[in-house]
Amino acid sequence: MRDQIPFPRTHDIRKILALLRPTYTALVGAVAEAEWLTQFGVEIRYPGDYPEMLPGDEKRALDLMRQVRDAVMDLLDSYLSEEAPPEGSVSPQSSK
Repeated sequence: MRDQIPFPRTHDIRKILALLRPTYTALVGAVAEAEWLTQFGVEIRYPGDYPEMLPGDEKRALDLMRQVRDAVMDLLDSYLSEEAPPEGSVSPQSSK
């Protein structure tokens, strides 16, 4: 918890992004479209509760997942290497 942001146990991407927004504005902007995935992790909780899937939704879901993975891995790589993140990266705001 580098920035001491407490996270609840949730699969709701909207809630997670809302918690990250004040500190990781660029990351949230880069992955904001991933909120669309929440319906598949939160709204499907019981048999028969399935959101409507349209042709191409499976590709969109995979593309969004890869986009989020790549953005988070870039952030983690810079953090773990203890180097300053590259200019314009999805790093935390420098307001601290």
